[in-house]
Amino acid sequence: MGLDDFIDKAKDLADDVVDKVQVAAQSAADKAKDLVSDENIEAVAEKAKNIAPDSLDAKIDAAADKAQRLNDRFEGGTTQV
Repeated sequence: MGLDDFIDKAKDLADDVVDKVQVAAQSAADKAKDLVSDENIEAVAEKAKNIAPDSLDAKIDAAADKAQRLNDRFEGGTTQV
């Protein structure tokens, strides 16, 4: 095996690693998108309102609304608020 063969195999291995990392990253992103749904945000807000004092309900609702807007914009391909 010459140096060129070694370099070619190293490049192939690096390409395989990049492909596997991209697949893993996409899988993680898909799982995160499933967890951060408007329904889950609303469920968390409702649980927080059940635990927190009533005086914080409006702030919890506002935070949930903002999280839902961010989620909607993220799903649309932009992260601007």
